[in-house]
Amino acid sequence: MFSEVIVADANAHKHVLIGTNLSGLSGYIRQSLENYMSKINLYEKTAPEMSTAERAQIASSALTERFKELKIEGMSPQMIVSKMTKMLPSGLNSSEASLLSAIEEVNDEKASAVLTELLNAAGVEGELRQARLEHFKNWCGQLRKFKELQALIREAENPAQEAAVNESFRTFAKDIFNSKIIVVENSNAKGDDIIARIANAAPPGFAVRIVGMQNIKGTGFDFVYRWLALERVVEAARQLTSPSERRRLDAIDFFTFFDEYGLITRPPAVEALRKALELPANQTINIRQRIETALRAAEGIKEGKTDVAKEIKKGKKALFVIKIAGFLEKFLEMSDSKRRRKDADSVLDELTRRAISHERTAQVMREITVRQKGGWLAKKFFKD
Repeated sequence: MFSEVIVADANAHKHVLIGTNLSGLSGYIRQSLENYMSKINLYEKTAPEMSTAERAQIASSALTERFKELKIEGMSPQMIVSKMTKMLPSGLNSSEASLLSAIEEVNDEKASAVLTELLNAAGVEGELRQARLEHFKNWCGQLRKFKELQALIREAENPAQEAAVNESFRTFAKDIFNSKIIVVENSNAKGDDIIARIANAAPPGFAVRIVGMQNIKGTGFDFVYRWLALERVVEAARQLTSPSERRRLDAIDFFTFFDEYGLITRPPAVEALRKALELPANQTINIRQRIETALRAAEGIKEGKTDVAKEIKKGKKALFVIKIAGFLEKFLEMSDSKRRRKDADSVLDELTRRAISHERTAQVMREITVRQKGGWLAKKFFKD
């Protein structure tokens, strides 16, 4: 059922699969995709008495709608140019006409050369440069296929040729849909890992809207907790600009002792604290020192030096310890599951009695969930 929803109803640019038994889910998705595509007929709304031109017009409109459903972004040269404008730091400016002309000519080599020149001028290098080029090539490929299908529709004059149009579209649509599926194979992936996979799948410079979560458990818990942590960071950042000194100091302390800095929580925290350093109300020695301490914590700067020899030694024995710990965990799982249940009940009881905060409850429950996924015994060996 879930696979059918992904294929037929959940229109999105990407579908990210997390958790366990993903190979089984992927198989169901492929099966649902085959069933769904076999029913697609671009000529469904035509009638036998219609002329070839009328049938072509209806099929062409159906093709456009199907491309929109698939979230295909290379449907016109103007659409591609608009997207490339967002992907360049300073936009296309005077180069827009030359890039548009190259795309309209369906000259991928010329268009890529123009884009490469623009990227060089903008100083875009490395992975960000490669990502922009890959997205651009994909969109140009989609546009080329769109034009090919439109040409086939115009040329179709009999049922056999119309059937060939449908088959060509189905093959292309299945390839496009399969390219949308991102499988996070690691069932122990952290929330930040999943967010990074989502961000890397999006074109650079674009805003991403994440919608439609199903069966939040296991891997999905930490993913959700990342956003809850971000909500707390945003609220604390707001308090840094409060007229009340007490509220500002509380917010500074929050950032000093916050232990969930990560991919999406660290940047806004660092930015907010840097701005707080510049506020006229925060120029006393005491407040500035407290902000600087919080800023070091947010930036991940630890006090003292790292014991390099110790880290090397830990790295050498890590694999051996993890294997032994994993073996022992199997025998200890029953007693540990009882402990986890007892800890969870205790935390919920304290929350009911208002002995602890919702934030602390969420943190403890997250730790219990992570422990349930395994690896807790190995962590004990490496705990300082």
